[in-house]
Amino acid sequence: MFGKKKKAKTAAAQTAVQETIPLEPVVKETSPADLVAAARNGTSIEDVLATVPEENRQKFLNQALHDAVDCEENAEVPATSLIKAGAEVNAKIFESNGIILAKALYKEQPTAVIKLLYDNGANFEDTLFLMEINKGWAEEVKNKLKAYQKKLEGKPAAEEAPQPVTEEAILKVLEIVQELREQVDDITKDLKDLKAAQPETTQKRPVPAALKSAAPRQ
Repeated sequence: MFGKKKKAKTAAAQTAVQETIPLEPVVKETSPADLVAAARNGTSIEDVLATVPEENRQKFLNQALHDAVDCEENAEVPATSLIKAGAEVNAKIFESNGIILAKALYKEQPTAVIKLLYDNGANFEDTLFLMEINKGWAEEVKNKLKAYQKKLEGKPAAEEAPQPVTEEAILKVLEIVQELREQVDDITKDLKDLKAAQPETTQKRPVPAALKSAAPRQ
């Protein structure tokens, strides 16, 4: 009986201590999604950016523009606001330029969004190069890119970007060159051996007398 009372007093004391300790408020870190939401809803992007460290603001803006064209059904409104706030349309994201335009095409954003990106610096050549070196992009998306380039730039669609030279390709070429060099060395050795085995035929033969008499006199 006394043990139960003691336990009850201890639990009550712990509760009282917990109630007297103020809890720190949970601070939610700002993310690019917050910028997209602000741009979509027409609220202040600057207020959201003010909560981001200055050295990260450009990266947040660029990522937010990427996420807008990737996730919004029609990204014209948020994309316009983010670009006005300073988002770079041809920014390098995931180590690749042209990814924002590529995602807009892949997600079938309307023509107004594609033109908005193009008017603000999207580069068709960078985007096509990105699609060529990353084999996951469907031919349908590449063809759509070329069609937009022809429509917006008024010139033939960009040629396919040349394939980058990989280390594997260089090693393969060097291997072929080494094989050819060894074959040339073998052929050279065989010719030397063949020449050494032939009898000497450099001694001049006498000219027959009949040929001498028939020779014209000077």
